Amino acid sequence: MASVVSTLSLPLDDSGNGKVINRYFDSLEAAVPQEAKAAYAAANAVHTIAADATIASGNWTITVTLQNGETFTTANIAAADNAATIEGAIDTAATAASVTGWTNGDISVSGGSVDTADVVLTFDGTSVAGLNHELTSVTDVSLVTGTVGVVTETTVGHPLSSTLQLLGTQGWINVVTLDDPSTWTRNRNVSVPERAVVEWVAEQAVAELQNESAYAKVLELSNQSKPAQPRSPISGAL
Repeated sequence: MASVVSTLSLPLDDSGNGKVINRYFDSLEAAVPQEAKAAYAAANAVHTIAADATIASGNWTITVTLQNGETFTTANIAAADNAATIEGAIDTAATAASVTGWTNGDISVSGGSVDTADVVLTFDGTSVAGLNHELTSVTDVSLVTGTVGVVTETTVGHPLSSTLQLLGTQGWINVVTLDDPSTWTRNRNVSVPERAVVEWVAEQAVAELQNESAYAKVLELSNQSKPAQPRSPISGAL
């Protein structure tokens, strides 16, 4: 069976430290129950815009900021516009902003109109799926009586997290909440592996979650000090 690390963000050769890391994760992978893997599958971000039934008329806009920092704002959306019209406004704005890899429909819209039902944005297209995007924002341009509601992150987006899946089920770190390293704890029933494995896992956790705090948390739970040489933050590793 091929090592799980061969498909991850930070590829390894099969020599030196790479061989040590591959061997360690091969042993973990062999012990992971199939049903446990589903908990660490990729998830698409879902942002929900609350409706306000008191809105009588007027316009509002949506601003989307993607995980890679690209951002765009729609033209005015009428209070009575349905999901298809809102999705079209998002497509037009993303295309005009030359969003990397964008295909119309990459953000699916359901619900609405905003004066009758919550508007739900699902980041499920090729250019945006499986990523943790900034929370969508909305602007009341000229709505009458009521106003556009609060935006909530219904689902946090993240890619398939193979390394953290293995740690969470078989390794020395208990991955309590995948996207929140502050919740991770030490599994005292499993020994901390060699330094090379710990440092690679720390880098891999950052690459998979795009969350720099994951690096320090892995070292903390491994009773390891930071490397003597400062590390460069990972960007665009996925």
